[in-house]
Amino acid sequence: MFLVEYGRMTVKMRIFSSQGIFFQFCRRGQIGATTALILVLLIISLSSAKAIELRGNIFSEFYGYKELGLNHYRPYAGMRANLGIWRGEKSRALELNTYFRWTTDLKTKSSTDPQTFFYDTYLHLANVPARSHIYIGRQFVYNGAGSLLMDGIRAKYIIIPQAQIELFGGSAVSSAEPEKIRNISDFGSFGGRLAISPAGSTKFGLNLLSRRLDGYGEINRAAVDAEQVISRWRLFGRAAYNLTRSSMAELLGRISFQPPQWYFEGEFLWREPSVSDNTVFSIIDYYRYCEFRLNGRRTIIKNLNLDARVTGTLYDNENAWNFQIGLIGSWYNIGWRHQTGYGGVNDGLVLLLNLRLNSRWETYAAANVGRYKVQKEQPTRNDAYSSQAGILWRPITGLTARIEGQYLRNAIMTEETRIYIKLAKDFSFFDSRK
Repeated sequence: MFLVEYGRMTVKMRIFSSQGIFFQFCRRGQIGATTALILVLLIISLSSAKAIELRGNIFSEFYGYKELGLNHYRPYAGMRANLGIWRGEKSRALELNTYFRWTTDLKTKSSTDPQTFFYDTYLHLANVPARSHIYIGRQFVYNGAGSLLMDGIRAKYIIIPQAQIELFGGSAVSSAEPEKIRNISDFGSFGGRLAISPAGSTKFGLNLLSRRLDGYGEINRAAVDAEQVISRWRLFGRAAYNLTRSSMAELLGRISFQPPQWYFEGEFLWREPSVSDNTVFSIIDYYRYCEFRLNGRRTIIKNLNLDARVTGTLYDNENAWNFQIGLIGSWYNIGWRHQTGYGGVNDGLVLLLNLRLNSRWETYAAANVGRYKVQKEQPTRNDAYSSQAGILWRPITGLTARIEGQYLRNAIMTEETRIYIKLAKDFSFFDSRK
C-alpha cells in the first residue's frame, strides 16, 4: 500500500504484478540490455524491500513557434525521480535515479518524432562494500580529461578520507538516437580519476579518458588538475595531453580574488580543436587557439553591483573581442555589450527583470536590442531584437505553472512570436510495508 502526497491531499494506491508490467513493457517497446538489467534488479529488490520511498518531479511543456515558414506545436512530458529501494546500517543503500523526456511535433513532424530521451537511468549502490559507490545504467560521467553520456558502469571508492578513485566504462549515447544502446566495440568509452586532498584547501586530480567515436575515430586524453585556496584567493589549473598525437591538448588556468565589496576573476585557455584521432581530420594541420576572460565586480550599495568583463579569442590571423558592462540589482540587470573582430561587429543593450510579487506569484521579462554586421563588406548594420516576458504561479507547495511569450527579429527572421507553457509538480510516495 502506497501513501501518495499530492499538495495537501493524501491518497492510497496499490500496485499489482510488477513482473507483469515489466514483460508488457518489453513487448511494447524497444529497451536495451542495460535498461532490462536495471528493471530486473529493481523487481527483485522491490519484492524483498521493507520500505520504499519515491520522490521526484513530473512536468509537461508546450512550445509553439514558426521556423523556416513551418509551424511547430511541440509538447513535452518528462520526469525526474529517485526511488529509495533499500536502506541499511552504516549508510548502505540502493537507489534508482531516472530523468527522461518525451516529445513530438503535432504540426510538422521531423524524422526523429516522436522521441523519448533518457538523460539518465541508473542504479546506485552505496557502501556495499564499505566506502564504495557503484552506478549501473545510463549516466553522465565527467573528469578533467573529458565528459560523455554513457550506458555502462561507474565505481567510486574512498581509499582514505583524503583520496578516492573513480573508474567507468560503457558505450557512448547518441544524441540523434537516444533510445538505442550502441555496441562497445564501435562506441566504447572508459576512463577514471584519482582525486587527492592532502589538505582541505588543496586538491589534485589525475584523469584519463579513452573514447571510440564510430569504430575508427577515437579520443585519448590524460589530464592533471590542481586547486588551491589561500585566504581570499582561489587558484585552479589543468593540463591535458593527447596520448595518440603525443602533444599537449589543453592548458587552463583560473584565478579569483574576493576582497571586501570586490570580486575579480581571470581565466586563460589554450587548446587544440576537438578533432578525433585516427581519422583523416587528424592529419590536417590545424591551429590551436587561446581564450582569456577578465571579470570585475564592485558592490556599490547593498544589492547593487557594477559588473564589467572582457573576453578575447586569439586566432592565427584575426582575433575576436567581447566587452560587457552593466548594473546588477536584486531584481534587475541592465548592461551594454560590444563585439568586434572575427565573427563580426555587434553592439546592443541587455535588460533583465525578475520581480517576486508574493509567495505565489512571480513575473519576469528580458530584452536584447542590438545592431550587428557579420561581414565587413556589408554597407550597413542589421537590427536584431529578442524579448520575452512571463509569469510564474505557485498555487500550492510543489506545484508550479509558467507561461511565457517570446518575440524575435533579425535579418533572417523578419518577425516571429513564440509561446512557451510549463506545468510541473513535485511528488512523494512512501510505502512502509508493515
